[in-house]
Amino acid sequence: MELIRGKQDTAKLVVLYGTSGVGKSTLSSTIENSVFIDIEGGLDEIDCIKTPRVKTYNQFKSYIRDLAKESFNTIIIDSADSLENLMTKEILSEHDKKSLADFGYGKGYELLSDMWTNAIDAFSFVKEKGINVVIIGHDQIQRYEDPRHDGYDKIMLKLHKKSAANLIARCDALLFMTYDMIVKTSENVMEKNKAVGKGKRIVLCSDNPAYQAKNRFNLPDKITNIGELFNFLKKNNEQKKDEKND
Repeated sequence: MELIRGKQDTAKLVVLYGTSGVGKSTLSSTIENSVFIDIEGGLDEIDCIKTPRVKTYNQFKSYIRDLAKESFNTIIIDSADSLENLMTKEILSEHDKKSLADFGYGKGYELLSDMWTNAIDAFSFVKEKGINVVIIGHDQIQRYEDPRHDGYDKIMLKLHKKSAANLIARCDALLFMTYDMIVKTSENVMEKNKAVGKGKRIVLCSDNPAYQAKNRFNLPDKITNIGELFNFLKKNNEQKKDEKND
């Protein structure tokens, strides 16, 4: 057995989520030598390489297999919740149900979580080929039950609870893109501070009581120069180019 020492420059699985219109797809399109798998259908105004719009889950799987054979550095999936909708339609069609709740006892949501597991396994296969996978997602506010404290509202990835937990556990980074709020402070201690507008776009990289985030790359808690966000992918891209030139 040959042991491996030190850090390994491998392909990454990254989830970038945030509010609609904040610029997640536009930012992702700046990744060098990337291709979109277009599920949501919102890429017409973005200068990028993309697939025809995906209509079924089987079509999505076919595109993943085909793109894994190509020379792209990064595959971008737009978006996570649109992909989950395709999965749900596939499950309902296969079992002749109208909703996942019709299965009873949470069985429908277990099937959905299993389908996500299969999809993430496919993403892992793509990573083994040296290709990064970036998944774009939307946000939602959900009640977070913390066993150490009273529950509170938190911004989370917009997926079913079990699906989100599955994807977040296996991704290398969950990054929250939002606006840096401009807050007006009051000199009167009896008055609350107020948000009076949106500042520039930022990406938050570490978990916080207000939002979900994580990363394995020692990224700063907040990235203000979002043009540098995907620098941790470039190292892998450069390595791939060097390997091709050898």
